[in-house]
Amino acid sequence: MVSEQHQREIDQYVASTPRAAELHKQAMKYLPGGSTRGVQYFPPYPFVAERGEGL
Repeated sequence: MVSEQHQREIDQYVASTPRAAELHKQAMKYLPGGSTRGVQYFPPYPFVAERGEGL
């Protein structure tokens, strides 16, 4: 069971990252579990970055 605060954080993440949810849904068709980095997967779906910079 998740605390109320934790659930609010999850809800906020889901509300603010619809593209990540859609990409994960598409990835589920082709990749086991929808991710190639199982150790870095945290529910409800993996973090997605459009680009990165630096180390």
